[in-house]
Amino acid sequence: METKQTAQAPQTVPPEIREIPGHAGYYCSPDGSVFSVHGWGLRRGKTTGTGELKRKAATITNYGYHSTTLVVGPVGARVRKRFNVHTLISLTFLGPPPKPGLFVRHMDGDRTNNRASNLRYGTPLQNRTDMIRCKSPWIKLTPKIVRAIRLELMEGETLRVLAAKYGCCIGSIHCIRHAITWRRVNCGLTTDYRRWLNQANQTKAQRLAARAC
Repeated sequence: METKQTAQAPQTVPPEIREIPGHAGYYCSPDGSVFSVHGWGLRRGKTTGTGELKRKAATITNYGYHSTTLVVGPVGARVRKRFNVHTLISLTFLGPPPKPGLFVRHMDGDRTNNRASNLRYGTPLQNRTDMIRCKSPWIKLTPKIVRAIRLELMEGETLRVLAAKYGCCIGSIHCIRHAITWRRVNCGLTTDYRRWLNQANQTKAQRLAARAC
């Protein structure tokens, strides 16, 4: 018979280390480390933890962020779930995002620097501006490049070719083409481009309608 899981109380916790909201038994420190007091067997509703804080290992994702695994869910349905470390640190020390749609910004542009003092909430535009300002190796598109992409789109270049040329995915080029992202005028979203896009969309719609007949 399964029993309700209660998190072990840590034996000693330095004052700067705080428990992660909503994740009993998991803690964060301002230097970007994640700790646990749980031992083995937490997914089965029990734990061999002694209350000692143990630093959790972190791996680097394909996008350059540190991530770690927490056990979440009710007893009997617990699963391991991977979280970005900067998400846990910001939740612990900055609180939840003040409004939907905000990103966690790394102010120095280093995705592995998860110190609480290096994290802020901000818009996607602010996040990208930080990356450009810090010359992050992860930034592939800039307003200048987006302008060039839109010019080449108007000249008839394909999404696949442009994605390979500028080192990004086809989905990114698709969003640029249809003004889903990079919607400012200085990114090539000019009146001429809008006129070309409307005409291209109309031509495509007519072609699909003719094919359906």
